[in-house]
Amino acid sequence: MVWAREGRAYVALRDSSAVRQGELLTFMDRGKPIAQGEVVRVLDGELAQAKLTSGSLAGVKLDDVRILAEPSPIPRPSALRIGYPSSRRSNLVFACARTSVTSPLEPGAYRIQALAPNAYRLARDSAAAGSPWPDTLLIRLFDEAVDEEIALARGETDVAVFWPGELSAQMREERRWQTDLFGARARGVIAAAWEDRDAARDSLDGLELASFNAQLFRGDLESWSRYSARLCRPDSVPGPHRPPSGMRFSVDASFPGRRALEYFLGRGEHPAGAPRMRRSVRILYVDAPLDPPDSLRQKLRDLAAVPLFAMRCPVVCRPQLRSYVIALGTDALVNMLECDPMMRKP
Repeated sequence: MVWAREGRAYVALRDSSAVRQGELLTFMDRGKPIAQGEVVRVLDGELAQAKLTSGSLAGVKLDDVRILAEPSPIPRPSALRIGYPSSRRSNLVFACARTSVTSPLEPGAYRIQALAPNAYRLARDSAAAGSPWPDTLLIRLFDEAVDEEIALARGETDVAVFWPGELSAQMREERRWQTDLFGARARGVIAAAWEDRDAARDSLDGLELASFNAQLFRGDLESWSRYSARLCRPDSVPGPHRPPSGMRFSVDASFPGRRALEYFLGRGEHPAGAPRMRRSVRILYVDAPLDPPDSLRQKLRDLAAVPLFAMRCPVVCRPQLRSYVIALGTDALVNMLECDPMMRKP
């Protein structure tokens, strides 16, 4: 603690994740609690401002105070408003022929009612013991990402889910939003395969494409190696791991952003005076469930392909809702939206 006066206290943080807004603090002196408070603001990840809710810090030596932090109890709201992309809104990787919403709980837990072409109400029929999900979910599908951002800024939605790469830089940079939350889609990967199926399979092990993710998708995708490690299934479906050398890329015609992706991947492909490379790698989208991995493994085997990225979507909310959104599970929020991919012929 670095300063205290008139029901307020300021606490220096060792790192930016030490405490978060809304957490409860207990101030201890010689092993005894003397005051309690709530974190109302975190300044630049270095200083936390707390409002005292009980006790007093008057006359206490700052160096003698020890502080215990714990998450605040998460109240379950009666209703939650969530925004999603509509079927008219594609991303660089796939477009949806149809979108629909599904219950985040067991079948029958929610009754789904269509209020309009792009609006749904999910009303809970049966209580799920210990579930943080609210009694009512109000879903709105947006044709434009900017309209979804505006609705969130106006307070018309509580939580918003975006396709990879489409969340604006302005919203990512504004401190009033929590833009570091992501949910992984339960199906679909970006993969790579040799155009020549007779080429050596293990020569595809070089595709890292970190800049591909960072610059075209603003880092929203998750590398396959990291995704597998996070699920503790590193050997379920093998992925790339060695440095690339001399590859020419093409992008499958099913990608709505095919031209942009091919332009990016083709930059600097043939340096001046260098012979044209004949080895061609095709980037494709494989639509299959990720868990269990059998279906995905078979599709990849049929295509002689290796996975590069899992599809990950930004989940945006106000700071006050961060703990609640985490309690719900960002993966569950993302996968409430079902998309039937619109597969285009090459």
